[in-house]
Amino acid sequence: MKNIHYQVLFIFLFLIACIGIYKLEIGSTVSNNGIQFTITTNFYGVNPSEIERTITLPMEAQLSTIAGIKEMSSSSELGEAKIILECDESYNPNDLFLEIRDRVDRVYQTLPQAVQKPVIYSSSSTSNPSAVIAFESSFN
Repeated sequence: MKNIHYQVLFIFLFLIACIGIYKLEIGSTVSNNGIQFTITTNFYGVNPSEIERTITLPMEAQLSTIAGIKEMSSSSELGEAKIILECDESYNPNDLFLEIRDRVDRVYQTLPQAVQKPVIYSSSSTSNPSAVIAFESSFN
């Protein structure tokens, strides 16, 4: 009798899964095609408060005046400053990159010599996964 319950439960779950897959919309539903730039600057061995004062705040001051930047966030960690810029999709990403690079280079010229050259990464909102799903099971 117990075996019948498991079979009925399995069939029920299988039908629910089939209906869910049938109704699932595959494809990009993200409407924002904006570009995100990440600027990472290393200053090895320096504490976070010094990183913020020396690198993060001057960079933010220069980058905050660029037209096309929707949002800016930053973090200052041991030996590293990271600034993330979310850009308006109506602006040309290549022009934004050039403007960001020029501003970052301007600030870099004023930083201590031990500071590593900043690295600028770009990514679009459609190049990153919207969801990550993991399954795990263990048989005892």
